[in-house]
Amino acid sequence: MNRKRLFTSRQEVPLNICVIVDEERKANQLIIKDLKQLLSKKCNFMTLNVPVLPDSRAFSQDEPDSLAHIYLLKSHMPRALEVARQLEARGACVINSWAATLACQDRVQMFGRMKAAQIPVPDTWSLDRFAYGLNADLLSSLPFPVVVKNRYAYESCSVDKVENVETFMRLAHYWSAEPVVVQQYVVNDGWDTKIWVIDGHLFAAKRRSPLNAGEQDQFQLAPEELGGDAKRIALEVGKIFGLHIYDVDLLMSEQGPIVIDVNPFPGFRGLFGPEETLAAFIERRLNSDF
Repeated sequence: MNRKRLFTSRQEVPLNICVIVDEERKANQLIIKDLKQLLSKKCNFMTLNVPVLPDSRAFSQDEPDSLAHIYLLKSHMPRALEVARQLEARGACVINSWAATLACQDRVQMFGRMKAAQIPVPDTWSLDRFAYGLNADLLSSLPFPVVVKNRYAYESCSVDKVENVETFMRLAHYWSAEPVVVQQYVVNDGWDTKIWVIDGHLFAAKRRSPLNAGEQDQFQLAPEELGGDAKRIALEVGKIFGLHIYDVDLLMSEQGPIVIDVNPFPGFRGLFGPEETLAAFIERRLNSDF
């Protein structure tokens, strides 16, 4: 496909942007709706809903010219990542790439990769099957309280703080066959610091920790309200995984910021301003790639 020709003649043939999702609501998130509105004069938007394949396709395997100009990978499910991989193999531009997204789905590998790069993260243990991986040595070595969460980010957002061995054993009974990670509990002020990054541009907010009962309050921060270490860590995480659009969850501890999660292509819930930054980034990619 002559992509350069398509771009220079886009007055007659608008460019196509396809959003890859695993459920329809993700294609209707506010950030996507705003993006469509901002780019409506230049681009057509399509949705590739992975669970309904092959009945509904945004591309045809037999037609190389049917590729969209940019794919936005909003799903983290394995099947969606495989679709993204196949699209990239055919020459498609996928944001974030399937490899960058995949690297953040296994929390054992994700935290191991950050630790190797000297990014501050909690001490982490893993159990392939929660109840069946327990042993006396592990239980005696855990520094209670600890935090338990699903090993695979696409499966669930369940997070539990566990105060002692007895509660840990009860939770293992309920999550018996689940692969989990167990992490050192980081003493903090009860708020997660979330930093969203779009091609190096930062947005930030304080959000009440899901470990605390009550409303999940959030208030936006100006970038200058973030410390230098938090900014540096957020940008370095993107380089480590090859991400262009992502968020980093941090806890502010006495030792400084500590990363507790990384999410490729998040929803930007409750923020002011990211839609224009995202639209500008996509326009730059269209200008540079086509």
